[in-house]
Formats: sequence, C-alpha cells, structure tokens
Amino acid sequence: MTPIAPRLGGGPPAPAASFEHRLVATETRDSVATIRLSRRDAGHTLNPAALFQLGEAVRRAICDPRVRAIVLTGSPGAFCRGADVGYFVRSLRRGELDRLMQFTRAGAAVFDTIAGSPKRVVAALNGSAIGGGLELALACHARLAAPAASLCLPETGLGLVPGWGGLERAAALLGDGVAKWLVYAGPVVATRDAWSIGLVDGVAAPAELLDAARRVALGEPLPPRPGPRLEADRIRREYAAPTLEGVFAAASDDLSARPRQALAAASALFDGLRADASPAALAARRERAVLAAFERPDTLRRLEALPAPRGSAQRQGDDP
Repeated sequence: MTPIAPRLGGGPPAPAASFEHRLVATETRDSVATIRLSRRDAGHTLNPAALFQLGEAVRRAICDPRVRAIVLTGSPGAFCRGADVGYFVRSLRRGELDRLMQFTRAGAAVFDTIAGSPKRVVAALNGSAIGGGLELALACHARLAAPAASLCLPETGLGLVPGWGGLERAAALLGDGVAKWLVYAGPVVATRDAWSIGLVDGVAAPAELLDAARRVALGEPLPPRPGPRLEADRIRREYAAPTLEGVFAAASDDLSARPRQALAAASALFDGLRADASPAALAARRERAVLAAFERPDTLRRLEALPAPRGSAQRQGDDP
C-alpha cells in the first residue's frame, strides 16, 4: 500500500457545499466535487433513476464555476457493481427491449460526458468495480483504488458485451491484448495486479483514498507504477491474434464455457477498433451487439440465475 501524499491543502478545509439525491450525493469542498453513488444496499448498481441522477450530478459539477475537478466514488466494499440486473430481468420478461436500449444509450451518453469532461475526473475505487462499474471507472481520466478493490468485465460470460464503451476504453488504455483478456475471459483482477498492468493508476489505504483522489484530480503526479505481477507479456501474446479463433488456439485460459455469440460480438467490436471506425460507427456497432444479446432467450436465463443484490427490487425507483 502506497499513500500518495500528505493531506489536501495546508490549512482547515473550506466549507463544504452539498446537494443530495436519493441515489447520488454530491459534496463540493476545496474546489473538488465528490460524487458518491448511494445505492449501498444494492451494491451501487445503476438503474435508470441512479443513472439519470449520476448524469445530472456530473453535468452540475462540470458547469459549476467553483469546481475545478471531480471525484466519483461509492462506499467501502463497492464502487459500482454495474447495471442493475434486476432491471434487466424485469424488462426482458415484459419484452421491453426499447426501454433497455434507451437505458443503454443513456448510460453511454453519461459515460461519454465523463470521458469528455473539461475538468479532470478521478474514480476512487473503494470496493468492487464490476461490469458497468468498471466501464464507469474507465470513463474517468484516472483511477485510484483501495487495496481490497476488485475489477472485472463479466459481460461475455452472461451472453452480453460491455455496452457503455468499456471495451473501447480498455483497448485504448491497455492495448488490444490485455483488453481482450478482460473482455473474453472476464477475470476478477485484484488492485495490485490492476495497478501493475495500468488498469488503475495508484493505490491508497481506504481512509486516505478520497483525499488522494482529490489531490490527483487537482493535478498531483501519480506515484511510480510497480513492476508487473500478472503475466502481462503472456496475456498480450496469447490474446494478440486478430481473430477469435486465433485467440482460442493461443489462450491458456479456458474460454470454452463462454457464450460463443457474445465472444464473436466482442471480437467484431475489436475489429471495428482495428479498422479505425468512427466513434459513431463504433457506437452503432455496439448498440447492435447489445440488442442482439438482449433478443437471445439464453441471456434472460443467465441473468435470472444471478443472485439479486439486496435493494434491487422495483421499489428502488428503477422503473420510473
């Protein structure tokens, strides 16, 4: 564990200015807006209401002249465990594909707003960042993590693809080989390993994480990265093949249980990156892949088999 630096500022903190939604809370202090996901009983999963409130909070912070930088965080144990699976299941049972696609587009738009923010946005990962939660962290300009955090893109194992730009951002950040490993194999990556391969940019003790993230958001240099703990060279070599068949032939990870249609859809997205497709073309290709996944009956069966987080019932405001 490497603390990043002393406390923010030399004197007492400036008075805090706050506003709070039911599912997202924002505090502005020392010119940094800290946006905290507040669905703690549901692992800070994102339903339509939480996603809308997150987008509103980010836009307010971007437009607020008092704010120089932004930190996104959750609570100990969970940064964000992705999209609310219960919302997916209820919508699929009712055949509401249009609502699911609206939700997918809305999430992509919010994450694009974060990625394109003129103010630096830092994710403080104080717990698990799973699926859409890792996509949210990847949309930020830097990521700091507590030692016990974990990161994963499990979508292809559920018959889906990352729908909010995480595949593309992982490839831009880490290169195609490591990004394909994250997407195809869906490993759970511990903080230190994530730091060594560049998935996170620093590690701080839980009690120091928010202050460290605020300082980095304001421009403090990141600490030196440790040497690789994962077999990064092996991963890059085995997943470097341009075709899915080539990856299957080379990878030592067992990919046989992963739904082949989801892997093929993810492979097509990587093809679009190699072809230097425009952002609009990539987004359209990603939407088509997400829709095709939702249309497959086996996707619903896989989602129904997952344990639902506490608090993810309809009463939590996910079906406005």
